[in-house]
Amino acid sequence: MSQPVEPRILRITPAAVNVTDCEKAEVFFRSVLGFTVTGRTRSEDGDYYTVALAAPGGAAPIKLVCEGVAAASRRGEPTLVMASVEHLNLLVDLLRKRGVEFEELPRASEIPIRFARFHGPESLIIELVERAAELR
Repeated sequence: MSQPVEPRILRITPAAVNVTDCEKAEVFFRSVLGFTVTGRTRSEDGDYYTVALAAPGGAAPIKLVCEGVAAASRRGEPTLVMASVEHLNLLVDLLRKRGVEFEELPRASEIPIRFARFHGPESLIIELVERAAELR
């Protein structure tokens, strides 16, 4: 009997995202996207701290940069976070069940990819991308 197919986040860019409400962003990545916290660090001068997270299976690490001048300077500015995924349709269905409202549902583009887009906390725009080799 074959294993059930699971949607996966393979890679995510950028590797670090400045946020002003770290708790809200962390809850979003954990409860909606299924990421786990892999570490926390504070800068030597105490100006900011980071929360490291990873997608299920340990893939797609990302750091939330919280507080400090860098986070404050980005307040309200949109930040695009792109995630390379497997089984886009299944992932979209899962995220919709978790309350995510998509701005764009999966669709093809001019190049051999499909993508879907939604808004996360802190003006984050999350774009899920499935490349031709990963299309299911």
